[in-house]
Amino acid sequence: MAARKIFAVYDGGKEEGEFTSREIADHWGNRQETVTACADTGKLYKGRYLFETVDEVIRKTRSEPLWKKWDAARLKILEAGR
Repeated sequence: MAARKIFAVYDGGKEEGEFTSREIADHWGNRQETVTACADTGKLYKGRYLFETVDEVIRKTRSEPLWKKWDAARLKILEAGR
């Protein structure tokens, strides 16, 4: 399963939001490698935008949805007489 980094985008010190490198590249018209390089070095993109890596990572998983796991756990509790 692929993991994707999330980047915070700042414009003049004001946070614009958190996005993947692909979302940033599509919106700001640059390459994903540029986003990563700017985040790693602290260099401003176009002298204006700062990209910072956020600690969170999104993982694409193929497991069953959370609601199915929740329902299964709920049923076990109900069957146990709690």
